[in-house]
Formats: sequence, structure tokens, C-alpha cells
Amino acid sequence: MQKLTRAYDLVTSHFISHYERDAEVARAMGDKETAVREQIKAGVLNSARGMYQHCYRRLTGSREDIWHE
Repeated sequence: MQKLTRAYDLVTSHFISHYERDAEVARAMGDKETAVREQIKAGVLNSARGMYQHCYRRLTGSREDIWHE
């Protein structure tokens, strides 16, 4: 379970950073539509991380913040 959690964290945090950078670039270039689209992608992954953490806590009985944010 720990390996899966670490892998999920690595992959999702990488994509969230990527989407946030793309949104920042789009805002700087005045492309509001792309900025919003990229921010939505990052938001969806953040929500998925929250769901994963909820399931992890229910399965393990842990109360820790597994993402250490």
C-alpha cells in the first residue's frame, strides 16, 4: 500500500505542477481560456488526491496526512 501511495503521489504531483505552470504561462500570454482549462485539470487531480487520501484513511485507520502538504 505504501508503494502505491508513493507512486500515486509522485505521478499526480508531477502532473499538478505541470498543469499549474501551463496555466501560469497561459495567463502571462493573455490566454484566459487555456489558463482556466489547465487550472481545472490541476483541480481535478487535487480532488482525486483527496479521494485517495480518504480511502487510504478508511482502509488503514490512519489519520495522518499522507501527502504531507
